[in-house]
Order: sequence, then C-alpha cells, then structure tokens
Amino acid sequence: KDKMKNVTIIFVIFILSYDFGKTDIAKIFFFIFSFQ
Repeated sequence: KDKMKNVTIIFVIFILSYDFGKTDIAKIFFFIFSFQ
C-alpha cells in the first residue's frame, strides 16, 4: 500500500511539473516527500 501511495505521489508531481514546465519543481517535491 505504501508503494502504491508513493507511485501516486510521484505521478501527481510529474503532472504538476509538466504543467509548470519545470523539472525543478518535481525535484523539490520529491526532496520533501522523501523525508516524510
């Protein structure tokens, strides 16, 4: 279940980063979620 949750979070971050056109945003979110 935790794995599926992480995949969902990464997928959402990917969409957000795609909409904003900045991979830096995805890196920042991934950096934050990696500590939670």
